[in-house]
Amino acid sequence: EALPEIVQFIELDDNSGNVFVFVIGFIVAIGVLNTVLMSVMERMREFGVMLAVGMGRRRLFSLVVLEGILLGVGATALGVALGLLATWPCMTWGIDYGSLMGGETIEVEGLALKTVIYASPNWTLTWSYAAASVFMTVVAALYPAIKASRLQPVDAMRHI
Repeated sequence: EALPEIVQFIELDDNSGNVFVFVIGFIVAIGVLNTVLMSVMERMREFGVMLAVGMGRRRLFSLVVLEGILLGVGATALGVALGLLATWPCMTWGIDYGSLMGGETIEVEGLALKTVIYASPNWTLTWSYAAASVFMTVVAALYPAIKASRLQPVDAMRHI
């Protein structure tokens, strides 16, 4: 109530942060698409042999999608763990701006604010970003999976 401008600034910052995260997510999805597609292209001969000895196209499709799921889940779990590890000191001890501000508190518009700022995790946002990350990884793996499942065994085994 005392600082409505700051509330508006925080809302604007949150919205611009969401746009930034979407752009980063799109770039990561393209990177995952490239990684899985290159993996499929490098294993073209193996996929051709697997199809030639009787593996079904749906099963090959599922194999590539499962690879994308494992890549997404593993990378997301590692990212969340490293992110929490990196922010843990800020959550525990905070960031002390006292030496820059000249004391333990500062006054802004008649309000006394502490100069130590603590990070606090937003678990809803963290898990929603994690789920979106896994989802985007699976979606990015669909095209390479379709490409692999449409291979002709003879052509795939000739591929160098």
